[in-house]
Amino acid sequence: MVEVFPFRERSSKVRQVSYVTGDVTPDGRELLLNVETERDGRIELAFPTVDLQHLLTLLLVLGGKAAVKGRFAAFSETY
Repeated sequence: MVEVFPFRERSSKVRQVSYVTGDVTPDGRELLLNVETERDGRIELAFPTVDLQHLLTLLLVLGGKAAVKGRFAAFSETY
């Protein structure tokens, strides 16, 4: 489960993400994300595909919350 916490209470270890790429394992059971940060370099994450719905829902909820607070800037991205 992902814990969401207020910005003012974030740990000093939280880093700004500069780039994200991803792939799927050959058996299709996991999603692989490569998260790049300027300070710490690459962080590799793996999510079971059964958790995709939960991850996507969390991102949509947080994106909506950011839009309501006026901090969402949409731009096109090449995939």
